[in-house]
Amino acid sequence: MNKKAIIRVIGLVPCVASAGVIEVVSQDDWEGGMGKSEGIVWEGGVGTPSGESAFYRSGVKKFSEKKKVRSMVVEQSPEWLNWKKVENVGPRNAKDAPVFLSVGDKDYWLFARYGGGAVDQTAVAILRIEEKVYMRKMSREEADKKIADLRKQKPAEGKGGGFAAKDPFQTNGSGGEELGLGGYHGWHSKDMKNWVHHGPVSNGTDLSGFSCSPSMRDFSKGFTT
Repeated sequence: MNKKAIIRVIGLVPCVASAGVIEVVSQDDWEGGMGKSEGIVWEGGVGTPSGESAFYRSGVKKFSEKKKVRSMVVEQSPEWLNWKKVENVGPRNAKDAPVFLSVGDKDYWLFARYGGGAVDQTAVAILRIEEKVYMRKMSREEADKKIADLRKQKPAEGKGGGFAAKDPFQTNGSGGEELGLGGYHGWHSKDMKNWVHHGPVSNGTDLSGFSCSPSMRDFSKGFTT
């Protein structure tokens, strides 16, 4: 059990009674109400593990008459109020329900719908046709004909990742200038403030899977930034 988990557990254990109220307000309360404890060092009103594991068990408070709990109030210790404000947690144009992945220290990924970027409309139209086939709303023969007609059209031009020019905390990396497919894109950051856009990671249909940008298909093998 790690240190944070232990502090969190012991922070919920009542042990001292006063005027009908059981409360924990000091280190003496913790130690006085303890039934059994191993591997915990008490200092400055905080219990921390002395090794890889530790546990705390409160003593049982006995009364001469039956009693029941009317209410319980749990307050966060000031020790936990150590948050540091960070500007721009996530790209400004990340839309819908983002997915955050912390691979390790200074290795953060964010996946969300890309707002304000150019989209390959032909590719999206083909995907929507494939979706209808998948949902059995269109025959394979009809779909192939429509897709063939779409592919006769002029290929999509331009670049994606245009929002990077509007966001001082965002740049385009590998795959960042590929045209979107109406779905989610991927961003990488080392500090949760500056983000590198790596292009589309999914399309905008109901078809499942990361079926999109070649630069993002090797997700299981890791990315290069």
